[in-house]
Amino acid sequence: MSAPAIHPLRFIIVRLAGRDFAVPAARICGMLLRNTATLRPGQPAGPLRYSLELQSRSVPVLVPHALLGLEERSPSSRACLLLIRDASRQPAPPPADAAFALAVDSVSRLEEIPPSLYRAPGRVRLGEAWRDVLDPDQLYRAALAEAASPATK
Repeated sequence: MSAPAIHPLRFIIVRLAGRDFAVPAARICGMLLRNTATLRPGQPAGPLRYSLELQSRSVPVLVPHALLGLEERSPSSRACLLLIRDASRQPAPPPADAAFALAVDSVSRLEEIPPSLYRAPGRVRLGEAWRDVLDPDQLYRAALAEAASPATK
């Protein structure tokens, strides 16, 4: 009897402030260029300062740079919004299942990584270098906590 096939892990590789990060592809239910999106002002400061108008609903936009200790850059023509699927709800047709959008400087590629090149809780090997895996839920919880903090108001 043969061993079960080991399936590769899939990640979208994004750039933030000149650094590569991996986002689990299974969490992404859509993607759009930031300059084509209809963004409305949200909070005046902090990581949740926009909302995305998406199919007659408003989806918060998370700008993660400050949460990751990175310098935020002005959006270029390559800046994208990744629609992040709500992991706690039943799947719906994309993009209706988007819980929030993650703003990134650019999207590089889709990578399939063998499980042997993944280190929990969040590092993957791309070529000769190890890259951080972004946990969308952890980032969103941190953004909500920052928004609720009296220091940010």
